[in-house]
Amino acid sequence: METKELILKHAEMLFGTRGFRKTKIADISGRVGISDSTIYEHFANKKTILFEIPKKRIQAWRKSNLEHLNGLVGAEVKLRKLVWNYMSFFAKSKEWTNIVLFALASNRDFFQNESHHQIKDALRLYREVIIEGQQAGEFDCELSPSLVLHFIIGAIHQISITWLTENRPSDPFDLFEEFFDLIIHGLRQEKTDSAENDRKMKIMTAALEIFATVGYEKARIQDIARLACVGDGTIYKFFKSKEDILFTLTLKKSTQLVENLKKHLGGDIDPAYKLVLLLRDYLSLINTEKAYGVLFHFDLRHNRSYYDTGSYQSTRQFTRMFYDAILEGVAINNFRPGIKPYIALKMIMGVFDQLILSRLMYGYPENFVALSDDICGFVLKSLKVAHHGISGDKSM
Repeated sequence: METKELILKHAEMLFGTRGFRKTKIADISGRVGISDSTIYEHFANKKTILFEIPKKRIQAWRKSNLEHLNGLVGAEVKLRKLVWNYMSFFAKSKEWTNIVLFALASNRDFFQNESHHQIKDALRLYREVIIEGQQAGEFDCELSPSLVLHFIIGAIHQISITWLTENRPSDPFDLFEEFFDLIIHGLRQEKTDSAENDRKMKIMTAALEIFATVGYEKARIQDIARLACVGDGTIYKFFKSKEDILFTLTLKKSTQLVENLKKHLGGDIDPAYKLVLLLRDYLSLINTEKAYGVLFHFDLRHNRSYYDTGSYQSTRQFTRMFYDAILEGVAINNFRPGIKPYIALKMIMGVFDQLILSRLMYGYPENFVALSDDICGFVLKSLKVAHHGISGDKSM
C-alpha cells in the first residue's frame, strides 16, 4: 500500500475513534511509521487529509446507486433502494459515521469541497427518481423533490447521530422499514382536506451574532464583549467560558420556545392540528432567527459535548411535544396504527436541519414559512391522517 493510502487509512481510523480535533499530525505519522514531514509531502494540512478521506466511499456509493437501479421498475422501488443505499453510506461503521457527522458536517469549508460537490451530484439521481414518480402519477406532483430529499437526508442524519451518541438503535437499519414507510406515505399521490436589556442578555445577543458570523471556534470573548459594550471581565461574571455562553443561549431559546408553544397549544386540541401548529411555529422561528439556525447546526447539532448538557435536555422537551402529538394521534386512531413516533420525529427534526443548512450554504429556500403547507402536508400524509386539513383560519 502506498504511503498516501496508508496515511489516509490510519487518519480515518484515528479521526473516527479519537475525533478530528483531538488527533494530531504526529499521531498519524506515528501510526504509519513515517515522519511528520513525509505527511506534508502528500497533504497541506490535517484538514486536507480529512477532506480526502470520503472520496473513495463516495465513489463506491455513487456506483452502487447506479448498479442497484438496473432492472428496477417503478419509482417507489427505485427510491427504496436509493434510500437504503444512503443509509448504508452512513451506517456501515461508527468510526466512518463519526467522521461524516462530527468532523465533516461541522466544517463549513467541507460544503465548498470537491467531495461535497460529488455528494450533491450523486443526490441528483434521488431527485430524478422522485420526479419520475411524479410524472408517472405515483408521487404527489405538488411536492418539491428537493424538499422530499431534505426529509430523507435529514432523518438519516438524525437517526445516525442518535445511534452514535446514545447507541439507539443498536443498528440503524432496524428502523429502515418504518422510516421508508413514512417517506412513501408522504410522497404518494393522495388528496388531503385540506427582548431583555440587562447585560447578560446583551452578552448573549452579541455572542449569538459573533458565533453566527465567524463561527464558534473563531469567536473570541473580547469580540463578544466589544459588541455587547461590556468589559471582558463582565462576561465572566455571568459565564464560566465561551462554551457556557453557547449552551446557555440554547437553553434560553429552547425554554422560551417550549413555554410559547405550551401557551399556543392550550386546551383540548386535535393531534393533527397540534402537530401543524408545532411545525408552523418552529418554521416561523428558524425563518426569522437566522443566526440561531447557524449556531444550532454548526456548533450544537454536530458537537458531541452538547448532548451531555442541560441545554440538550431542554431541547428534548421541545421535540417531545412533537413526539407526544404523534403518539396521541396514534392512540385515538387519527394516525396509522403501527406508526413509530420516534422515527417520525427524526424525519421532522431532520428536515428542519436540512432547510437551515441549505439556506446557510446556498441561500435557498429563502422563506421557510412559504413551505409550511408543503411540510405540514407531507408530515400528515406520511402519518396517513384521514379528514384533517392543514390550512384555514385555525392555522394562523
